[in-house]
Amino acid sequence: MSFAETALMAIGFAALVVVSPGFAQDEVAIVRASTAALPSEASSIDAPDDSILALVSQLSLSEEKYASHPLFPVLKKMWSGEFGPQPTWRLALLYQGLQNEPRTAKVTAYSSRCPDGGGPWTRWGTRVRRGICAADSRYWGPGSVIWLGAPIESMLIVEDTGSAIKGPHRFDACFGADAAACSRFGVRRIDYVPLYIAPPKRRWATKPRGWLPPIPPIHQALQPVKVDALGPAAHQAALECG
Repeated sequence: MSFAETALMAIGFAALVVVSPGFAQDEVAIVRASTAALPSEASSIDAPDDSILALVSQLSLSEEKYASHPLFPVLKKMWSGEFGPQPTWRLALLYQGLQNEPRTAKVTAYSSRCPDGGGPWTRWGTRVRRGICAADSRYWGPGSVIWLGAPIESMLIVEDTGSAIKGPHRFDACFGADAAACSRFGVRRIDYVPLYIAPPKRRWATKPRGWLPPIPPIHQALQPVKVDALGPAAHQAALECG
């Protein structure tokens, strides 16, 4: 059996948690808490189709190229069967993310019970919950998706903003209602990978029912996301119309 065939048999999608050796117990708890309830508004793959076969074949042939990328171990864990069923869009976005170099962000954490306010609702009109984050709306539109590295190790959807969240490399990871975990988390410098960048808007309205991030076709997945080109000037038309 070929590597690609073996990988196909093992492909699964799950809460993408990778806990590195040597973490303190509270850090491990933070990681697990932050990834325990990722969005899952889509059906999982039950049987591989031609696009998934093509994806796995390309990855299996590109191990040397991507071995040092932080997303590659995540995809390999999927192949090994360590993850259970998850929405199909996650694999497509992770695969696309392999084409983007990791960047470093300043990351804090928030919850619906933080003393500095915020409440139970996001700017996009959704519940404050794990699996989302706040970002600067001048650079990241609602529905943008990032992969945030250790100790979070999770795919996060941008559904919120904050007065202290300024700049293209600044995020506030949501820990649901766990204010204590937010306090323990503090302020950290964490590597991240942009997976999908929605056009920035001044007005966010309400998250559409059944919304899912755009799934990149396999033949387009090698096109990198141009995060460095983002900025208020680059999206002036979108800001004016949004």
